[in-house]
Amino acid sequence: MSIVETKTSVPANLDEEAKKMMQETASANPRLIYKKGKFFIEDADIEFGQKYMAYPREWLRGWLKWKDGRPVEERLGRASEYDPPPREELGDLDKTKWDDQDQDPWQMQNILPLTDLQTDELILFCSGSWGGLKAIKKIVNAYYREIGRGSKRGNPIISLGTYERQTEYGLTPTPKFDIVSWENMETPLPSTKEAMKDELPF
Repeated sequence: MSIVETKTSVPANLDEEAKKMMQETASANPRLIYKKGKFFIEDADIEFGQKYMAYPREWLRGWLKWKDGRPVEERLGRASEYDPPPREELGDLDKTKWDDQDQDPWQMQNILPLTDLQTDELILFCSGSWGGLKAIKKIVNAYYREIGRGSKRGNPIISLGTYERQTEYGLTPTPKFDIVSWENMETPLPSTKEAMKDELPF
């Protein structure tokens, strides 16, 4: 019997192994989506004001290929180190072979991992919309501003919200994430109204 040696990429330590396996199995986690002015996990409505810890460094972006209403292939990576390829490099360019000839099977997707503060369950906020991307970028920008200041606050605690955004088609429901606290803060941040009340002349 001959032995064939194969080269494998072995993580240097348990932390690296845990990170690699979390990435490999991330798709098994529940997905939080925003549709028609509401948040959903599967078919369950998620109330506005629900709080999660967000992980800005783990923001994923790239392409998902959809078939029969579910993702079957992906080209995703951490936004800090991955530039998605142009659509033309993904193949499936013949529209006559698409399941729906008006819907490209490859869709751009942005994913922000969250932890439910009540259940400690990992949730993936997934969005292919401009509004969803803006909500993610707001959180990522705030996190890295804190890093730039030398802050030790850790990850942001966010609250789910919504607003009406003016577009060429009229007012469009859009998701928003408000930072209400930080991982290493003992007390929550005051609301905008509370923060301004001492400055109001009435």
